[in-house]
Amino acid sequence: MYTLTYPPATPEELRALIGKFSQKDQFLKQVRNRFKSSPADKKLIRNAFIFTAELFAGERRRSGGPYMEGHLVPVAVLVMEYWLWLDAELVAAALSHDSLEDFPRIVNRSFIAQHQTPEVSRLVFGVSKPPLKGRSKNSVAYSHAVISRVEAYGFECVFLKCDADRLHNMLTLWGTPAKKRWKIWETEQYFLPLAKRLNLPTGELELAIAEQRRRLHIDDTH
Repeated sequence: MYTLTYPPATPEELRALIGKFSQKDQFLKQVRNRFKSSPADKKLIRNAFIFTAELFAGERRRSGGPYMEGHLVPVAVLVMEYWLWLDAELVAAALSHDSLEDFPRIVNRSFIAQHQTPEVSRLVFGVSKPPLKGRSKNSVAYSHAVISRVEAYGFECVFLKCDADRLHNMLTLWGTPAKKRWKIWETEQYFLPLAKRLNLPTGELELAIAEQRRRLHIDDTH
């Protein structure tokens, strides 16, 4: 279970924490510290790191920088270091969470279960976006489909999607002003309410959204 932090960390504090552990050596050293009493847990996370690093080798975020160190490791850092949720399968899923979406011809649920564990596979599937099936990526229908799948796969998936993945998305929001506005709107309409329904912490995400709103000069109070 996660550890509640109060007051919630600011975006600057979260970025600083992520920066401490975003590189391979730093991250794996901290894994050894956090899971020192469980060789099996350390092995699982290390294998997940290697699996994901090989898969995403050469891939870059659209906002710039390597995808592995720029997003996948930071999401795992938020789970393990900020929230202190020391569940090796959840940390492994954080590292692997985009593998089904980004490499559907290579990776499926069975592949993840075989290379990691069935539970990691379940978690990754639960936070993966479903096929578009004719829907626009930036549409209410698709956002509803995304959040419905996450909710259907339970508490851990909601935590991973809202308190780690979407939080990091808000900390590193990129794109045109229109795309940023859509992402903020989607987060406020779907991700925040889902986290609140499950009584998950939302202060960090709300602070990150507020920062992005200020940057875009969005003011809905008038």
